[in-house]
Amino acid sequence: AAAAARVAAARGRSRTREPKELRFSPVIDPHDRALKVRAARVFLEKGYPVKVNIVFRKGHGVHREKAEPLLEGVVAELADVGKRAVKPEAKLTENTQGPMDAMIFPLKAARQDGSSD
Repeated sequence: AAAAARVAAARGRSRTREPKELRFSPVIDPHDRALKVRAARVFLEKGYPVKVNIVFRKGHGVHREKAEPLLEGVVAELADVGKRAVKPEAKLTENTQGPMDAMIFPLKAARQDGSSD
């Protein structure tokens, strides 16, 4: 009974964190971009993974050449607090349709108990 209680308690503590999602437009204003990058930094520092999406709305498909540098720039700005997960299939095929995205995981997990130092 004691072993089952320990397993149940460990299962309760080992909760995976849901990723936070931030959506960018390829024609985003620099101030809005900075605000979203700052929010992503806070999420990563708290230990949450962050998914960065570049979303193409009406007429934005013509700005696909702006999307890749935007995504890479956001990933580069967050490199000190997070690391990008590489999808193997993304290397093989070029995604010409649909949204572009990147998953960024925190470099070090935040404390799970919520206490601060």
